Amino acid sequence: MEVSFNLPRESQKMYNQGRPPIRSIQSSQCSSLEARVGVPSQSLATLIEKIHQWKLEAEEGENRIAAASSIITFLHDEKKSTLLLKDYGLKSLPDIFDAQEFDRLKGLSVSGNLIRFLPSTFVRLKHLEAASVADNLLFELPEDISNLTALKILDVSCNCFLTNFPATLPKGCAIKM
Repeated sequence: MEVSFNLPRESQKMYNQGRPPIRSIQSSQCSSLEARVGVPSQSLATLIEKIHQWKLEAEEGENRIAAASSIITFLHDEKKSTLLLKDYGLKSLPDIFDAQEFDRLKGLSVSGNLIRFLPSTFVRLKHLEAASVADNLLFELPEDISNLTALKILDVSCNCFLTNFPATLPKGCAIKM
């Protein structure tokens, strides 16, 4: 099967079948993807492989297939600046947010999951303006969350175990508790 990156549904179908779409990309497609997305295709291939591996490690009750599909759709659509990973029963997030493909991410919602800790790369989302981690099982926020200098709104409500806050929070950030 050949993947067309103009059709994210194809990627979703392949993920549902347990195959990362990057394996079906021909070299000519990589070049056109690189030109369109503006990133080296090897970087994108590595990122997609990480997402695929994370998806395969799902625990019972987690809908990582749908979450991975949402992430892949975000990566393929350059116009998207928000990522919604709500109500998937996720216990963790993939540790992928240091990839340059997430530089355009301005809004992130992972509310309504079972997440206990945010991945270490979460604090590398330098353009993130609004984040909702509400309705999870968070114990703490990353100590270096102040690195998120663009963050204006952080919703941490309904995290009954959240008792440890970092010494410094992003300047000018409104925290909803």
